[in-house]
Amino acid sequence: MGMFEWILRAGIQDASAQMLPQRIELPAIDSSWEVDWRPEKAAAVECSRVLGRLTLGHPRAIDAIGGLQTWLKAEARRHLPEWLALVAEDTGHRYKRVSVRLQRGRWGSCSTSGTISLNAKLLMLPPDAVRYVLVHELCHTLHMNHSPAFWAEVTRHQPDWRLQARQIRALQRGLPVWTRVQVS
Repeated sequence: MGMFEWILRAGIQDASAQMLPQRIELPAIDSSWEVDWRPEKAAAVECSRVLGRLTLGHPRAIDAIGGLQTWLKAEARRHLPEWLALVAEDTGHRYKRVSVRLQRGRWGSCSTSGTISLNAKLLMLPPDAVRYVLVHELCHTLHMNHSPAFWAEVTRHQPDWRLQARQIRALQRGLPVWTRVQVS
């Protein structure tokens, strides 16, 4: 158990409340959300797309963080599968299934059965970086390794992949703490 998890499980409300954002930026889909935590409200996440506002009604901050994570996964499920399908059509690659999760380290993965798993945090990256991850995982449907043939295929569909990979590594360090906390 990491320090964040220990703080949260110990019930230190002030520390976990500090992890709650006031604003969430999702550059991948050009979306910005104001976050309003209302501990006195019933447990729920209210989403107003018109106002770009999320209202978190959870008495404990750890539960509000869990609500935000659930919301982020739902947003990713609304956008990433369709985006993957478009990139697959563009590249001519095929996959069997797509899943979206909130993973700590990986941006995506591809199983030998053709299931591509994508990290909901992809929404926090610029669109070109997301496209690179999608291309990368789709290329694994042909090459289940990082061989020269794999990288040649990635380069064919995303010539600037090195730039995107560097950008992802740089941005990864600045992702919000609430996305890394293990809740439940």
